[in-house]
Amino acid sequence: MNSATSVVQDSEKIGRFIFSQDHFNGTTKRVKYAAFMPASDKKASVYRIDGYTEEQIISIDKEFVSGKRTDGKESKGRADLFAKKIRQSQLEVVSDPVPHIRHANIEGYSSGKSENKLKALELANSATLVQK
Repeated sequence: MNSATSVVQDSEKIGRFIFSQDHFNGTTKRVKYAAFMPASDKKASVYRIDGYTEEQIISIDKEFVSGKRTDGKESKGRADLFAKKIRQSQLEVVSDPVPHIRHANIEGYSSGKSENKLKALELANSATLVQK
């Protein structure tokens, strides 16, 4: 599946690339809430990985995620969850096909850090860690 519709379905698997070892626990294989905290624009960048093989996901990371960073950091892993879980946390997954057709953003974060932390914690608890 090389294309994606503009509407993100509840059943779609979503991947959030993780760049800090502080954002997961490798021993317990758990994602920490910090992995889902929004950027200053109140969005969290994700990829719609449903139907992609692990090799295809790694390729997206190398070319469009880690490969586009100006600080040279490479991802340490990924937090995977379904779009439905994001919506259950009163957030939305919105298609944003730049830099890749499968790119999207988690939107709907507030200005309040504590509220965002609670939502990020819900997402982290629903996510599966995929380590490199």
